Amino acid sequence: MTGEYERVQITGWLKCLSPLSIGTGAMPGDISGREGQHGNYLDICTHPDGTPFIPGTSLRGLLSALLKSSNQASHHANLFGEMPGGQRGENQASNASLLRVYDAKLCQAGNGGILKTRRTRTATDPITGTAKDN
Repeated sequence: MTGEYERVQITGWLKCLSPLSIGTGAMPGDISGREGQHGNYLDICTHPDGTPFIPGTSLRGLLSALLKSSNQASHHANLFGEMPGGQRGENQASNASLLRVYDAKLCQAGNGGILKTRRTRTATDPITGTAKDN
């Protein structure tokens, strides 16, 4: 491949309009439910200093899905490094991704601190599989 490429860095703000849960998949070791049972919530992703963050992989997946569903889907293979029409597991040539997505740091909420809440009970809509408002 020949040609000149320039690195461009794009930053922005993401505003959550509804509750967001980015879990690690691990149960917290020091938290239990009734009579020694585990609570029904998972640890959230945090940096070593305890600050919560949204993993770059989660943001990348969102960007990929949005691009695929847009009228610019033809650019997906270039940005995300996939062959058009290719299936996972097939042995064919592919290109490297041009896009890097990094973790998103959580900034201060309107009350001056990072807003974190634990929701130990979440009702799920049986038809859509999404969380109901409590």
